[in-house]
Amino acid sequence: MMISLLIVNWNGGDIFKQCIRSIQKNVLQAGIQNYEIIVVDNHSTDLDPGWLATQQNVHLRRNQNNRQFAAGTNQCVSDATGDILFFLNNDVILDDNCLSVLLACLTAMRAHAVVPKLLYPDGGLQYSIRGFPTLLNVFIASTGLHLFVNRLDTWLLRSFDYTREQSVDQPMFSAVLMRRDTWDRVGRMDERFPLLFNDVDWFFRFHQQQLKCVYQPKAEATHVHGMSVNKQMFRKVMVSVISMVAYFKKHNDFSWYHGCLLYSVAIFSAVVRLMREGFIFLGIGN
Repeated sequence: MMISLLIVNWNGGDIFKQCIRSIQKNVLQAGIQNYEIIVVDNHSTDLDPGWLATQQNVHLRRNQNNRQFAAGTNQCVSDATGDILFFLNNDVILDDNCLSVLLACLTAMRAHAVVPKLLYPDGGLQYSIRGFPTLLNVFIASTGLHLFVNRLDTWLLRSFDYTREQSVDQPMFSAVLMRRDTWDRVGRMDERFPLLFNDVDWFFRFHQQQLKCVYQPKAEATHVHGMSVNKQMFRKVMVSVISMVAYFKKHNDFSWYHGCLLYSVAIFSAVVRLMREGFIFLGIGN
């Protein structure tokens, strides 16, 4: 069995190196000998190819421009030869035995994909599991009502039990282990969502195939969330909202009325998020 560990990198710096080191450590802990680390670099300015060349079983593809996450992920899979695929963000650092636990879960639970618990560098829990977005639950989340009424929290899932192993709908694509035939069955990432909402779209198609994804809290990883994309916060929010609109239009045959409603919700969501990010930048919120 060959395991391919797949990373799209853009200006990952030292965190990216820690990611690679954590992979090498986990591979040794799991006793895996047949593995490859596929890195697609999106024209980073801080890439150290000399250092990468010293790392065992690393294969590097360097793009001449930033093709962003969806295209880079598709390139990773095209270059991979493994029966098992482990997708990792460049800012994810695997805790000890994370890979071993996920591999055991993939087999024991008869799952098609498994994901770990994600933590922030300070050890705080990261909300990495969501439901699928609808116009209603996106609007509710933008107003903050989901924080007060649990049954309204069907998108961001703030009340999700992160202590319990369970099937989930839409995890972040930051750390996802799956069989190669699962990827082939669902298909490539849609490059119409180059940076954000590509994971939402992929897992929506995953569930249309009636496949099973399991969240495994005994496997943990540190995620320096949004390390690359947060360097351009305004662009991140706008790209996210534009991608959300594209997602809804792809998976729904909207009437004129629902189209107007979609754009109204999108504009409202963008304004709220930009205000919130501004408060955080000024140190007013967290």
